Amino acid sequence: MPLRRAHVLPFCLCWASFLALVQFAGSAVATTVLCPNGITAEVLTAEEIAQYWLEESGGRVFVVHPALGKLELLTGPSDPRLPRDDVDTFQPYDLDTVSRALSDMHGVQPRLEVTLFLLPAPPATELGSFATGNVVVLSPGFGPLAPTSVAYTVTHEMGHVLTWAYMDRLPSRWHSYLHQRGLDALEGTVEGPHADRVREILAEDIRFLFGGSLATASGTIENHDLVTPDLVPGLRPLLASFFQGVPLLTVDRYPSRAVPNPCNPATTIQMQLPAGIPVATMAELMIYDLQGRLVTRLTTVDRLADLVRVAWNGRDGSGRAAASGQYCYLLRYGEFLSRGTVILVR
Repeated sequence: MPLRRAHVLPFCLCWASFLALVQFAGSAVATTVLCPNGITAEVLTAEEIAQYWLEESGGRVFVVHPALGKLELLTGPSDPRLPRDDVDTFQPYDLDTVSRALSDMHGVQPRLEVTLFLLPAPPATELGSFATGNVVVLSPGFGPLAPTSVAYTVTHEMGHVLTWAYMDRLPSRWHSYLHQRGLDALEGTVEGPHADRVREILAEDIRFLFGGSLATASGTIENHDLVTPDLVPGLRPLLASFFQGVPLLTVDRYPSRAVPNPCNPATTIQMQLPAGIPVATMAELMIYDLQGRLVTRLTTVDRLADLVRVAWNGRDGSGRAAASGQYCYLLRYGEFLSRGTVILVR
């Protein structure tokens, strides 16, 4: 059956075409945005995703892409998983407004490559935008999106990308930030209200300090109990000094995979090392959900020749069964690092 091109209107997606699509095996296109601040972004619009990167199976719709893995989307505004019944159409993010938000970031000079997905429908589990590694997933709105809202979300999620690339591997940078911000007591906090999580506070600080005029038009941050970051002495130059040059998490990536993937519930993360690497004194596997929350940290590592293996039993750090869904992993073995995704199905 020939592929049908999804018809993306300015403010809606034709769902009849959307559901008829399967993954396209040929070459696909994306827009590359070269920003003056050093960010290089590959942006996949809703139309491009619908044409090249969707597959339908059993009445369910997935984005399948090497940078993202496999992500299930809602099937339309009438999908019962959408917790509201007043939605007629989904409004995908606009390429030009997203590109402007990226280019308007200033005061930092990261040599950073990022991939952005302007989804045609919300993710079935998260129902909102999120960042994982150097990938930003932008969930559509339920009506016309104001440019300020687009810029706000794009820049906030880029804050998570910068955090992952330039801070997560250097605890000293986290300690310095938390101390400068007066958040020492919150170190390691990932639960609780969204606005109180340290990663969200940092993403908001990055947006506020380094975002363009649209991204900072509100003049506020999500956590109204905190002073805005511009009023914290020394915070701007501290963060600006972090987000410069080559990302720390892209200079030493090595091939890895989860076997099996999807898993139910156990899997083994395997990383291939270069030949002849000595046994490392430090090894760990960290599993995160798609909101960036740490699910578990494992340090029991098996090495066979140049293959490093860590088993995950599908449970969180407290021993509770993790929910079905997609998870991100970061495997570190000495100076070597790899990352990827695994889907847990129960």
